[in-house]
Amino acid sequence: MARRVGVDSEHAREGLAAFEPPPMRLALQRSGGLTLINDAYNANPDSMLAGLRTLKQVTPAGARRVAVLGDMLELGEHAEQAHREVADAIVREDLADLVIGVGPAASAMVAPLRATGLSVEGLPTLDKASIRTILETLRPGDVVLLKGSRRTGLERVAEAWRIASEPSAAGGPV
Repeated sequence: MARRVGVDSEHAREGLAAFEPPPMRLALQRSGGLTLINDAYNANPDSMLAGLRTLKQVTPAGARRVAVLGDMLELGEHAEQAHREVADAIVREDLADLVIGVGPAASAMVAPLRATGLSVEGLPTLDKASIRTILETLRPGDVVLLKGSRRTGLERVAEAWRIASEPSAAGGPV
């Protein structure tokens, strides 16, 4: 494609290497021994599955795949079914080792996942206590996907981890 518009290979490589996605759209954050994939800008069933498949593809062998999944909002009467279909795909495609569902709509994923024996945690809302619970669940080496509708506020988990991971933070990450 670059050649068609007159860009040589060297410049195309440099441009791609320098590319940074918009905030909260598959943005990588590495700190405290974790890799966070912050894709919390928005969510619908297709984008949530794409994020989960990315999590599976980028996680090194032996690392734990953690999916922190918030509500997919604005789905109307299809919300519960859409959340259950995502849960089915998680199991069918082996997309995560641990799922943390955040929010009332995401709770539609929790019970079906728990029934399969997958490690799963359900949090009714994202408040300070829930963020602390999430951070305490994470461990060095984990690859973590944050994915949910914007109003779920999952970017607060990434920010809390960043702050806790700073060398000046008392005791390091929670």
